[in-house]
Amino acid sequence: MPDIFQDVESERSRVRIPPDPRQSFTSFLVGFMLVWIDISNAPHAVFFSEVISFLQREGLECYVTARDYGYARDILDMKNVKYCCLGVHGGRNKRSKLLEAMERVKKLVKNVATEKVGALVSKASPEAVFVAFNLNLPVITAYDNELNSHQCKLTFPLSTELLTPTFFPREKIAAYGGGKCRLTRFRGMFEVAHVKYFLSRKSLNDFSHRFNKPLILVRPPPVEASYYEEENFDSFLVDLLGKISVSYDLSVLVFPRSKEQSFFFKNKLQGDIVVVEKAVDFLNLLSHASLMIGAGGTMTRESALMGTPTLFFGKKLCIGVTRELINRKLIFQPENMEDAFNFIKMVLDGEIKRKRAQDIVKLYEDPIPLLVEIIKNNLNH
Repeated sequence: MPDIFQDVESERSRVRIPPDPRQSFTSFLVGFMLVWIDISNAPHAVFFSEVISFLQREGLECYVTARDYGYARDILDMKNVKYCCLGVHGGRNKRSKLLEAMERVKKLVKNVATEKVGALVSKASPEAVFVAFNLNLPVITAYDNELNSHQCKLTFPLSTELLTPTFFPREKIAAYGGGKCRLTRFRGMFEVAHVKYFLSRKSLNDFSHRFNKPLILVRPPPVEASYYEEENFDSFLVDLLGKISVSYDLSVLVFPRSKEQSFFFKNKLQGDIVVVEKAVDFLNLLSHASLMIGAGGTMTRESALMGTPTLFFGKKLCIGVTRELINRKLIFQPENMEDAFNFIKMVLDGEIKRKRAQDIVKLYEDPIPLLVEIIKNNLNH
């Protein structure tokens, strides 16, 4: 496997845009309140780094807290976002989840109380929402996963504003206690913003010279999530890649979600395979990949929006925004091993081509301008 990591931190050098002096009146109106953004997972780091840039252009500053989990901190560092690291993930065990959540609440209370924050924005962070609600702050929740009933029930009832894709079922919002929120819906998905602003920067690194054979990216399922039901995907994936490698010489990058997954794939997979421990410029890799195999959400949808041939496993993990991309034939969902093998074979034989990312992104609405307006309105509460 070639060294792919030496250029992937190009985002570190991106200059943060200073507040526009013409927008200083905005800061005057809100009394120089900070926007509190809480980040508890890697996808949140990607999305909110773009939101922060928008807010800075509006003359607003942010106080960012982050949970130490997955690639979240690596991504924030890569994007030059200043943050305060508070708390860790509790893992699979429910008791451990609860204990770590309680510890994180204590740390958030202690730290946020010293800052002049005007509103909380999160992707349904239970600990931050609980703290903000009890500090009488406006709570702005942006979320897209209707399967995660635990997280929704812990955050929707305490939220002031709720931003969801139109593909999130309305009846679920009410069932989870979000009926009293001010609801804003957009026809798209949060990953549209990831891809749109990545493409607008035109900062593609050319990885093609580092791979003299097809590149496959793999994202296993969210095994530590409260809503995950064991589907034995990891073993299935090992068998699938083993079958493909008999006929094709491949480079494979696996992006594990936990130390347990990392250990499993390191010990089970053979050949030109790297288990990626630190965050890399994933969208750049997608632009050069032949195929993405996913059993989760964000990376799978990013791949589809980037036009990369995408294979999705896990019918029990298929939320509304993913179903939309499947219906548009931007994601292929196989029924069995044979279906998956045939799809991969068609991709590697050149029968299935990449699609043009710019054309796909135009199909959907960008949620960030909507979210920024919601934040500004709530700072004036």
